[in-house]
Amino acid sequence: MNAAIGKTFHIPWENIGLEIRGSAQNVLNHPSFDNPNASIGDPNAGIINSLRVGGRTMQLYGRVSF
Repeated sequence: MNAAIGKTFHIPWENIGLEIRGSAQNVLNHPSFDNPNASIGDPNAGIINSLRVGGRTMQLYGRVSF
């Protein structure tokens, strides 16, 4: 689940705009496990050692326009 929120501010007498935005991927920080090890005869068979999707990442963005 991804999410983003933003706000734009205008300063009319200076004709300047300011945009601030934040976004996040994997907001719930829910792991997505990879397939288990399927090597026959391996003592680690059936063990999951990795994730398909990493942890939560967030980004903050700012822009000034004039």
